[in-house]
This record gives sequence, C-alpha cells and structure tokens, in this order.
Amino acid sequence: MKKIAIGCDPNAAGLKEVVKQHLTDLGYEYEDYGSEDPIYANVGIKVAEQVASGVHERGILICGT
Repeated sequence: MKKIAIGCDPNAAGLKEVVKQHLTDLGYEYEDYGSEDPIYANVGIKVAEQVASGVHERGILICGT
C-alpha cells in the first residue's frame, strides 16, 4: 500500500494530528507535508504534486476555516 499525503494550514494542525492518529489506527501509512506555512496553497501544491506524480495514491488537505 502506498502512503497517504497529508497537510494543512496552521489553524488545522490539531485536527491533522487527530486524522493522523486515526489513519495509524486503521493501518494506513502517511507522509506529513506540514502545517507551518500560513499560505495554505503552498502545502496544497506539495500534496497535490505527490499524488499527481504517483508517489501517493491519495492526499488529505485540511483547512482551519
């Protein structure tokens, strides 16, 4: 199974940690692309590029709004 790419903006960092734990509990692997960049699109682009290139089968992006 390929890993899931995950990322968020700073406002959603807490929720991202909950989702990561849930993924672990379900037996999924993931790679975290961060939450420190206040420009949400930068993280979105990183995650989308990894999915589009086939590195990850799926991506999860979380916005704090």
